[in-house]
Amino acid sequence: MPEDTVEPGTPERVDDLLAATPETAYFWGRVAGDGDLSAESVTVRAGDAQAADALAAAVGADRPERDVTERTSAHDASVVRFEDEYELQVVGGVARRASAALGLPLDGEPGGYRFDSLTDHRPQLVRGLLEAAGTVCFRESTNSVGVSFVHDDETLLGTVQSLLGDAEPHVPTESLEETSSGGHWFGLADDADVSAFAEWVYGGSDDTGLYSESRRQKLQRSVERATDRPVGGAVAVTADATSTPVSLDDEAVLLVGHGSRREKSNEQVRELAADLEGRLGVPVDAGFLELAEPDIADAIGGLAASVSRVTLVQLSLFAASHVKNDVPLAVQQARDAHDDLTVHNGAHLGVHPALVDLLDDRARAVETELGVDRDDDDVAVVLCARGSSDPDANSDAHKLARLLYEGREFARVDTAFVGVTEPLLEDALHGVAKSRPDAVVVLPYMLGDGVLTGRIRDGADEFHAEYPYVDAAAGDPLGTDPRILDVLGDRWQEARTDSVDMSCDTCKYKVELDGYEADVGGARAMLRALTHQETHADRDDVDDDPHVHDAPEKHVAVCTNQTCAADGAPAVLEGLRQAARDSEECDARITRSSCLGRCGDGPMVAVYPDGVWYGDVDGDDADRIVSSHLDRDRIVSDLVDQTL
Repeated sequence: MPEDTVEPGTPERVDDLLAATPETAYFWGRVAGDGDLSAESVTVRAGDAQAADALAAAVGADRPERDVTERTSAHDASVVRFEDEYELQVVGGVARRASAALGLPLDGEPGGYRFDSLTDHRPQLVRGLLEAAGTVCFRESTNSVGVSFVHDDETLLGTVQSLLGDAEPHVPTESLEETSSGGHWFGLADDADVSAFAEWVYGGSDDTGLYSESRRQKLQRSVERATDRPVGGAVAVTADATSTPVSLDDEAVLLVGHGSRREKSNEQVRELAADLEGRLGVPVDAGFLELAEPDIADAIGGLAASVSRVTLVQLSLFAASHVKNDVPLAVQQARDAHDDLTVHNGAHLGVHPALVDLLDDRARAVETELGVDRDDDDVAVVLCARGSSDPDANSDAHKLARLLYEGREFARVDTAFVGVTEPLLEDALHGVAKSRPDAVVVLPYMLGDGVLTGRIRDGADEFHAEYPYVDAAAGDPLGTDPRILDVLGDRWQEARTDSVDMSCDTCKYKVELDGYEADVGGARAMLRALTHQETHADRDDVDDDPHVHDAPEKHVAVCTNQTCAADGAPAVLEGLRQAARDSEECDARITRSSCLGRCGDGPMVAVYPDGVWYGDVDGDDADRIVSSHLDRDRIVSDLVDQTL
């Protein structure tokens, strides 16, 4: 815990929940913003443990169990997020009395909202409302902080506007607007002093413990970025000017991109990282799998010095080998290297309604360019992805295409791939031409505008030249559209709440799929990660294959699972690394691995791409493996356990 962190106070239990106290003001603000009243009970929800503890202490209850719930964005009904939720219920007649005294809705009936009795504790009341029904964001374009209140009940929001208008200092607000999901919202006016508002609404919160840690931190972080002042300058958290300010948020995000020799592609990842930081309100750094710096290990190492929790968010479109093998391996190695750091691993972008919506817009732009309209003309779409050796990833491309077709007036939506698997783009376009559509829209399902996107455009142009009776053109890649941030935000929330849902039922490493039987098994998946770079040959012309990169001649995996570790695997690992450093001929990457499935025959050492597994290796054998096998490609036969 940072030295300047203040332990929060404990809210006092309140015997009468209708008495006017800071605790009751905060409690009923939370209930009004995100709670329910029935004839027999009051239900209130909180999004983090600190707020749940505060509410529970006020009513003399234990903290409720944590749950993870799906929430639809109040501004955009197409965006669904996963969030922590603690639900507290107070049983008894207080619900009816609160409805009568405070005008809160009872059993779904409209409320009148009369908070006059609580206005002596207006900051705590507004704090509860803000945390339950408010949003905070940093606006990158204007370097300002946006604070808004969102709720289905227009009357409640009007009451909040009055509370802010009568506050000292006065807090100006914009007019009420309707959201796309049918609710209502308003924001603080552009000329509102958000720094002063933050100080007012959270003044004294450390002393009382009446606050949500995550929501307070979000406001603090955003104000700090907008004012360019250190913590404690813009946002004070106690009413006393000499009190200790709230600590820095102890969490960071690492956005992991693939990496490219083209710096333009790497800059796109860094741009998304900066935008995501503005969206989430926590530090976001960029890291890369390969071909660019920093790699995952260095990026996590840099963050480990300042935070205790890092969440990886992957900028990968589909779950192929990088997502299933390479990133998990890097995460595990980071956990081993930083014992005091919690590292969460998030899912890939995958199939998400925001991406379908983005593809629809890309298609609409091509229709405008071609002078056609799906409502009046036969418009066919071909969604072209990179292509993978993983059937799970390829099937998600087909799923996206189907979702793009559903509910829209396209004549058809087909799937194609640049390579690796079928159908290839050229074949798919020829197939579409047989149905004689008026136009064909080709959508590159790529993040950046690079070599592969260029090949897709060339393919669309060649098709158009070959079939002059069909208008055809390719659209733009996904780029840095803000809807990608929606998906990344959801993946971040899933990861940090341990609710990542991977497609294990269709994973070739876990399920025996026809044609992929040899890939089943955790050891093979791990070795695929270790030997990944060897599958790409060295070459001079980047344009021929931008994904290919230089690689060490060999990968050496040393099993350091419990059994092998007890038999001396750490000494073997260090011996191999030292011998490799001392050798002038050795070109190998030597890493630890999880269990290789040969417990009792170890320590195990696997050398790839040769597929040679050595068993019962001890520290003295390390020099032999390096000098014979790694230096001169001479297998140490007396140590061989098996070959693959």
